[in-house]
Amino acid sequence: MKINEYEFYNKLANWSFDDINYISENFTDWIYEDEIVKHSNENSKILDLGTAAGEKVLKYFPDCLEILGTDFSKEMIKAANKNLKESGRKNIKFKVMNNLEMETPDNYFNLVTARHTVTDPKQIYKTLKPGGYLIIRGVDKLDCWN
Repeated sequence: MKINEYEFYNKLANWSFDDINYISENFTDWIYEDEIVKHSNENSKILDLGTAAGEKVLKYFPDCLEILGTDFSKEMIKAANKNLKESGRKNIKFKVMNNLEMETPDNYFNLVTARHTVTDPKQIYKTLKPGGYLIIRGVDKLDCWN
């Protein structure tokens, strides 16, 4: 991550796609949030990469054993922890982490999700349990196709 990108996202801190006008198009025959619910249960451990201020995790992710939301921006994680406190949810933790140098246990998560963020397939494969699921959502059709 370039230092200017890091500083840019730290300054944004507590923003959300809900704060801007945008067009949302679905280029798949599935809905991101529905797939998370479909592939998890009360015993699931979920890793959310690029969690930002945690709004999507807090709003759409199901009750399960554990959810870890990560973002490279300490300001975003600070905002996520503030939002978490206000939510009252207990099964969620937020942590500063670089997705390209993941600090997660091997074969640990049942489900890894990533929205609008860079990922390293080898890192994800290493942290997923055998038979686990990866759900990725990109920003635009070219990002999704990549």
